[in-house]
Formats: sequence, structure tokens, C-alpha cells
Amino acid sequence: AEPYHLWAIRGASHRFRENWPLTDAGCNVEWTDDLTDARTLKVRLLNGAHTAMVPVGLTHGISTVREFVEHPEWGPWLGALLREEIVPTLRGIPPERARAYAKTVLERFANPFVEHRLESILLNSLSKWPMRLGPTVSHYVDSGLTVPERLALAWECQVTLTRQRGPAGMPDDPRTVARLLGDTPSVEEWVGLVAG
Repeated sequence: AEPYHLWAIRGASHRFRENWPLTDAGCNVEWTDDLTDARTLKVRLLNGAHTAMVPVGLTHGISTVREFVEHPEWGPWLGALLREEIVPTLRGIPPERARAYAKTVLERFANPFVEHRLESILLNSLSKWPMRLGPTVSHYVDSGLTVPERLALAWECQVTLTRQRGPAGMPDDPRTVARLLGDTPSVEEWVGLVAG
């Protein structure tokens, strides 16, 4: 099982919170008036890590999330991607909160009781790049910076994997796959192309 859980509840009254003492019952509850930060952390860190690791792992012979995290080269690579390339782009979220969430992501990925296959995460992963990693890429582009090496490597592996498998081997929208199999756009162009 996965012991991690977070229940983010928006707009609950003080009376409701008192009468439904979830925190006292040991639940990891975040009472909030705005779910934006909780959603951003999940999409940009957890889902973004999945989207980046899948093409890297599959092009390097790794088949599960746990294998990736435990790999002597790719595990540290993923941790650095989260800490050094994604966390600094999360505007408005306290860095310590983002780093703590990134740490829980790595712990969850290393769970020995969950066999999360990279092939399962591959489903529509190309179409999800703009939402999950697009804001990170855009941060660097909008700041006049080069896309960092780990994000660039994930994109390079995505292009390689898509070309190796072709349309029939990529479980994604055929039009999205066809765009990538034509002229190979840079990651910055891809985010703009698919998102715009």
C-alpha cells in the first residue's frame, strides 16, 4: 500500500472542522480557501517527475518507478531535477514547502510495495508535457535562460522514444505523435505548439 495521503479541503467552515476532526484522527488534511498550491505541487512535482522519468527510464532499460528511483545514476538525477530545476520555478509557494513535497514524492516513488510500471505512465504522456513540465520550461524561456540539462535530456529521450516506437507504439493522441514525428521541435517549441 501507499502510506502517503493528503486530503486538501477547500472552503470548510470552522464549525465543520471542529465537528469533523480529521487531523485528530491522524489524517493529513490541509484546510484551505484556495487549492492552487496543492494542485501546483502535485502537477508540477509528482506528475512532472513521472512525465520526465518515463522516456528517460524506458530508453535506458528501466521498467518501474521504484527501479528508476533506486538506480545509482537515475535516482539522483530525478532528485536533482525536482530540487534544482523544478522547485526554483514554483512562484508563490514557499521553497521549504516545495522541497518537503519533493522529498515525499521521492519517498513515495521508492515504496517497495508498489510496482508502478513506466509503460502505464506512458499513456498520453506526450500530450501531458505542456501541462506538467510546460510551466517549468516556460519559466526558463521567459527569464531568458537555457532549459536546464535534466529537462532537456528528458525531452531528448521523449523524442527518441517516440521515433523508435512510431505512432503505433505510442499510446497517445495520433495527431500529437505525428507532430513530433515530423520536424522535431525543441522542448520550448513543443510546449508552445501543443499548449497554444
